[in-house]
Amino acid sequence: MSELRPAIVVSRCLMGEAVRYDGSHKHAPQILAALTSRFALIPVCPEVEAGMPTPRETMDFQGDARRPAVIGKISRRDFAPLLRDWSSAKLAALAGLSELAVCGFFLKFNSPSCAAVTRKPVFDLYGRTRGETFGIFAGLAMRVFPGAAFGDEFSLAAPQGLEKFMAMALAKI
Repeated sequence: MSELRPAIVVSRCLMGEAVRYDGSHKHAPQILAALTSRFALIPVCPEVEAGMPTPRETMDFQGDARRPAVIGKISRRDFAPLLRDWSSAKLAALAGLSELAVCGFFLKFNSPSCAAVTRKPVFDLYGRTRGETFGIFAGLAMRVFPGAAFGDEFSLAAPQGLEKFMAMALAKI
């Protein structure tokens, strides 16, 4: 029986793809070079892959921090059902991979989908902070892949943060 190759799920904008809400990217070449040396990388952009355009309106969390709405600042549309459904299906597919073992997530800081290290504020209807939460995809990933390593472009920028992340990910295998 062959051994599974360790894999890290990576936000596509951190891989240099122009998929962010404003049509930009946040390429992190040094971090990616280190990760590529030990892991297969699986690119993901929950918002684009769920069918949202680039560029797109910005969004805020609103309501109950345990299951917040993701409200478009212009349309006032709640994108949470779309993002939850897509994320659940994607994570189930990742959990069922036969050649790769997902052991970590390198996700975009402050994203309504991908915030995984620092929580985002959840507001009430009047703009007051009522709690905090992780991004929709990141929060679900933490449940589907307990013990996996989670990092963003800030937590992995320092060499010790990156080494700790990689050690945690490899320990998950």
